Amino acid sequence: MLFKLNIKKSPRILSRPQYEIQNGLLKVPTTSLNVGSLNFRKLAYRLENIKSSITNESLTKLFLSNPYTTELNINDVDKLWTRIANKYVNDVSDVPDGYGKRITFCTNDGYVFIDVSTYQENSTKHLNFSMITMNQSYYVKSSGDYQIINDEPIFNSENTNIDSMTDGTALIELCNIKCGSTSEPNKDKTNLNDEATSPIAYQKMDIESTRKEYLMTHYQKYGWASRYSNSLFTPSYYVATQINGKYGYSIYLRLSIYLL
Repeated sequence: MLFKLNIKKSPRILSRPQYEIQNGLLKVPTTSLNVGSLNFRKLAYRLENIKSSITNESLTKLFLSNPYTTELNINDVDKLWTRIANKYVNDVSDVPDGYGKRITFCTNDGYVFIDVSTYQENSTKHLNFSMITMNQSYYVKSSGDYQIINDEPIFNSENTNIDSMTDGTALIELCNIKCGSTSEPNKDKTNLNDEATSPIAYQKMDIESTRKEYLMTHYQKYGWASRYSNSLFTPSYYVATQINGKYGYSIYLRLSIYLL
């Protein structure tokens, strides 16, 4: 009498080369960045882990399954993603001494809506931004792309007559307000309560989707670039990818390493 063996197949475990091919990492260069042992491919590995941490959350899955629903509180999604990003950028054990990490989320039309970087207490060079205000924009009297808020006049674009602001002494520009806190950021993704943040800087609204690393993600999984950061005032190394949902929804997710 023949017995039919019921043998269950174990899940397939990809080898490192197979994983690299499947995730498009073989296209990312391994040339040294002269930042410890880091290279763009290692940064892309880390970015993939961050993306997985975000997309594996039940709230993220619910949102991406119907990103244009009005039944879900989008602020809770932003807070969750911010908490995950804050936890990652404030663990600097995987970067050389003197370097920090930054994560940005950018809409597919080029506007940053979450921007977090390694927290430095009492730092005047680098601020910890918990989130950029995206539901409103502001007009400011500005002489540059980036300015710490002191007593500069700030005008909400929804209730201000621009003509009344032009006194010939400064340039009027449409900006985003960067909000942050002087205390260490919340890294607890189970706590989505509002944090006590306040406006600390403004930055001109740039269309970031034209950046090299973002453009590369339109024809491959990862993009990368290195350049001087006008907001962190230091050389930075960038890797980017996309998070996609139903109905054509997509955003850019970017990781950068920079000199503190």
